[in-house]
Amino acid sequence: EAFVWEVLEEASCDATALVPEAEYVDHPDLCSTVCPNENITGCMGYDGSVPALCASSGTCRAACGPLASCAGVTTRYGQCLLHSACVPAADAAGATAWVKDRSLVPGLATASSAYADYPAAAAVDGDAATEWRSAE
Repeated sequence: EAFVWEVLEEASCDATALVPEAEYVDHPDLCSTVCPNENITGCMGYDGSVPALCASSGTCRAACGPLASCAGVTTRYGQCLLHSACVPAADAAGATAWVKDRSLVPGLATASSAYADYPAAAAVDGDAATEWRSAE
């Protein structure tokens, strides 16, 4: 299902609504695997109590994107949480919430011969043969 990311600075999603770790337990950036202690880059503040990924926001969004159960991610201190629901709270200094927004998709233009050379990176799902959105 197509979506775009809505970015909310200084906000986080509800930490009680997490995607079950079983859905991404094999991800190479799982903090419980890469953070035996917090002295490793990207492990600051990780205490093992929540299933987090210790990765960039791009990697976290890439992990969330294909999961139907993932509604968004919260990134902070080089870590992210994958959320099954996201009602953003604007009380998280240093955090960024990335929320899947399907409401904007109907307004997207579809690819046509006039846009055959439009870069794949601008496509909503990264596929040059599907939807894209203008920077305007």
